[in-house]
Amino acid sequence: MLHKIKLTMTIIFSLGILMVAIVVTGLTLSSSNTTLRQQVSVLVSANSKQLELNIDSYIREVQQKAALLFSSEEYYGYDPLDTTLDDYKKLQREKAINEKIVDLGIMENFSDFGIIYSDESTIGWISQVTKAMFPKGGMYETFAKTIQNPQTSDGWSFGINGNYDRLYYTKRLNPHALVVASIYNRELESVFELPKALNDMTVRLVNADDQILYSSRQREVSTMLPEHIVSLLSGVESGSVMDSEYLVTKDSCQNGWHVICTISVESMTRENSIAAQKTILIVACICCVLILGGIFVYTVFNRSVSGIVTDLNDKASHDLMTGLLNKASFESFVTNEIAAVSETQVSSFIMLDLDNFKKVNDQLGHSVGDEVIIRMAKLLQNAFTENVLIGRMGGDEFAIYRNYPELSFEEANEMAHDEIHHLYNCFKREFEKERDICQISVSSGIYLMDKGKYHFEDVYKRADSALYEAKRSGKARPNYVS
Repeated sequence: MLHKIKLTMTIIFSLGILMVAIVVTGLTLSSSNTTLRQQVSVLVSANSKQLELNIDSYIREVQQKAALLFSSEEYYGYDPLDTTLDDYKKLQREKAINEKIVDLGIMENFSDFGIIYSDESTIGWISQVTKAMFPKGGMYETFAKTIQNPQTSDGWSFGINGNYDRLYYTKRLNPHALVVASIYNRELESVFELPKALNDMTVRLVNADDQILYSSRQREVSTMLPEHIVSLLSGVESGSVMDSEYLVTKDSCQNGWHVICTISVESMTRENSIAAQKTILIVACICCVLILGGIFVYTVFNRSVSGIVTDLNDKASHDLMTGLLNKASFESFVTNEIAAVSETQVSSFIMLDLDNFKKVNDQLGHSVGDEVIIRMAKLLQNAFTENVLIGRMGGDEFAIYRNYPELSFEEANEMAHDEIHHLYNCFKREFEKERDICQISVSSGIYLMDKGKYHFEDVYKRADSALYEAKRSGKARPNYVS
């Protein structure tokens, strides 16, 4: 009888432990799944915003190149139909325009970059592929219809005459001339880089009609955005939405396009589910013998989830290639730093860009190009070690925010010049081989701020404009503004 009572009590106790373990484990898994979903949602949203910033930057570069043709009436005022110009003058004007176009576009990955006139004549490089799209003429009229913004007289288009390989940008130069530039949509792969933690995420670039211009699933290009995603994003201009199957984010670009990122809930919690199955098996095996085993597994499991979340957060804030802050995190940290110390300390904001970097990829290979980016990041970290935030803004562009505690504006200005001079000397030594082969150099814009109230957008624009002026006036030089 006593044996039966002990056996019964043992069975009841074991079943009790098993039930408690199942309930506790189930609740823990549910909580962990919720936490992991929230953290992944933050990561996806941060990366989606970064991608939108990247594509905006890419679009802005194309538009700025086209806008430079307005720098002289010699370029924007020419009309081949002008009867006051003789053949010699026309030839001279067209030669000058062609040289300007070549100068503007030689370092870019344009498929087309030229001018189309109302008589169907062209200057610059309008590719044979584009010309072949109009065997019966009508090229000027077709591209003129793609101008959607009457204020800026420009517009982006896709799928012209069934061509789904290129994205076209058109800007009116004068009443009888259009600037046309195009890029292969596959070139956007470099813009839409993702951390490894989000390899299962699908990235799409769509226009206002929900037609897919670019997708990480190449076969989707030119098709319409899947109906379930359209339905999920109904009424959402910018933000994230999650249902039982998908997390979807939407960010709006400056030209009316949208970056749509989609990841399945199953993918988000896959690692958690695998860990859950192992945990339940272990708890089921040991809970009848030792309840502490269940507690131990529970603790290990929570640490595992915490490690995943910490890793995802770290990857969300840092550039994976260089370890520097990514663009979104750099902006956030610098914004906070400016708000905290700008009224009491002198500081500087520096934008740097590698000149002729494309030659490194073209002549030495992309692996060497990646190595150059990594070495440049290390060089910046070694050159600026105190009171500094360093970020990779995308591609071969970097930014630095530097404080000068307890220094006057004049002292900080002198130190900034010394630091930049030292940086350029280090650059020459570090990249001697690449300079000889590819003429690689570095241009920079340095904006020195006295004590006062500043905003990130303002100082970023000032430094970026200074960088642009340095590149425009010969490259391989710093340009200081204050």
